[in-house]
Amino acid sequence: MLSKMSLGRCCIITLTVALLASRATAEFKDLLGRIPSDANAIVAIDIDQLMKSPLAGREGWKQKQANAYASKPVVVPPEATRMVMAALIDPSDMETIWEVSVMDLSKTPSLELMARAEGGYVDKLGQAPAVWSPINAYFIQFDRLVLGAACPANRQFASRWAARKLALPGNSLSAYLANAAGAVGTETPIVMAMDLQDVTCATKVRRRLAAETFASLEGKNPDLDALSQVLGSIRGVTLRVAIGQEATGKGVVDFDSDTAILASFAQPLLLELLSQSGALIDDFETWRVSAKGKQVSFEGKLSTDGLRRLLSVVEPPAPREDGQSASGKPAASEKDIKAAASQQYFKAVREIIQQLDKKAQGGRSGTLYENATWMKRDASAISRLPILNVDPDLVKFAAEVSTRLNDAARVMTEGALQTRARTSGIVSTHDGKAVAQRHQALNEERAKTVTQAGEIFRGIKAAAEQIRIEMTSRYQVEF
Repeated sequence: MLSKMSLGRCCIITLTVALLASRATAEFKDLLGRIPSDANAIVAIDIDQLMKSPLAGREGWKQKQANAYASKPVVVPPEATRMVMAALIDPSDMETIWEVSVMDLSKTPSLELMARAEGGYVDKLGQAPAVWSPINAYFIQFDRLVLGAACPANRQFASRWAARKLALPGNSLSAYLANAAGAVGTETPIVMAMDLQDVTCATKVRRRLAAETFASLEGKNPDLDALSQVLGSIRGVTLRVAIGQEATGKGVVDFDSDTAILASFAQPLLLELLSQSGALIDDFETWRVSAKGKQVSFEGKLSTDGLRRLLSVVEPPAPREDGQSASGKPAASEKDIKAAASQQYFKAVREIIQQLDKKAQGGRSGTLYENATWMKRDASAISRLPILNVDPDLVKFAAEVSTRLNDAARVMTEGALQTRARTSGIVSTHDGKAVAQRHQALNEERAKTVTQAGEIFRGIKAAAEQIRIEMTSRYQVEF
C-alpha cells in the first residue's frame, strides 16, 4: 500500500500532467474549431515543441525551411507556432478530396507580401481576406494571428469554409478525431488520426477475405467469420509521435470488438493492410505490434524520411511571405534571383525522384497499390512547389515529371486491379494448388506492371539529368 507521502506525490504528479494536458488542449481548441466537420483525418503539431527538440536542432530543421519538402518532415512557415492539418480522404484508395490547415502565427501575416512571394493575388472570400496561389491553394486570414490554407483552390469551397468558421469557430469534428487531438502536447508534439467508423462492415470484409490472398493469413487458418466481425468493427487509427534525440511513435488501431483473434498474426496483417492502403513506411517493419482488448497497438522508432512520409498523407501547402529569392538571400541581379529560385526548385524535385529511386533499387518493394499511392502523393508535392522566379523550362520539366509519376501510378493501380481480377476466380482447394496459382498470378502481373512503370521512371531520371545539364550551362552554377 502506498504511504501518505507517496500518495501525495502521485496526486501532485497526476495533477501536473493533467494541467499540462489541459493547457495543450486549450491552445489547440480554437484551431480544431476551424476544421470542416466532414474531415476524417487530422494532424495536430505543436511546432514550438517540435523545433525545440534535440533532433530538430541536430538536423537543422529551422534552417532548412527554405527547401521544406526535401529537407524537413513537415512543411510550415517560420512564424507558425501550432498547426492543425485536416483532410477528407477516400479510405478505399487514400485519395484526398480536399485538404486544409489552420495555424497560429507569432506575427500578423502580410497578404500583399504573401501574394507577391507566391506569384498570386489578394482576394476576399466573404468577410475573410485571402490570397490565391498558383500552387492550387487559397490562404485565408481567419484572425490577426490565425492563417488557414485550402487545397485544391476551389473558391466556392474555400469561401464557404471561411464563412462558417469565421463566424462560428466551434469544434464540430467527429468524437474520435477530437479525442485523438487532445493528446497533443509537450511529450507528443505530433498526433495523427484517421476516423474509420462505418468505412467497412463484417460482410464486406468477409467477401474480401474470400476473394483475395493475404500472405499474413497463410498457414494461420483463422475463423474467417470471427475475423471479419473484428476487422469490420474498426473505429479508427491514432499515432502519437514523441521527438527527443530521435523520433518514436506509439499508435493504436481501435475496434468495437475484442481483438484476441488477431494476437498471433497482428503484425504481419497490419503491415499487409497498411501496404495495400498505401500507408506503409519501411520503419514499421521493425515496430512492436500487439493485440489486447479492443486495440491493436504498435510502437517503434521513426526515421526523418519515415516521419515525412507519414505526414504527407495530410499535407496542405504552406505560404511564402519573404518577397526575396527562394534562397532567402537578397539577389544582386534578375539572373541571380532566377538562378537561386531555380536551384532550390530543382533540388526539391530531384530529392523526390532520388527517394523514389532509392526505394525502387534497394528498399522494400511494396505492393502495387502502395507504390501507386506514394507516386501520386509525390506528383502532388511537385505540383505545389513555389514557381515564382523559377526558370520556365524547369517548371515545364517538373510538370512533365508530375504527369509521368501519375502515369506510373496509374499503371500500377491498373496492374493491382488486374491482379485482383485474376486471383478472385481461383477457388481454394485442400491440396494447396489454389495458393500456388494465386502466387503465380500475382508474380506474373507484378513483373509486367513493374516493367511498364520502370520504363516511365527511367525516362524521368533521364529527363532530370538533361535539364540539370541545361540549367548548369545557362546559369553557370551547379544544379
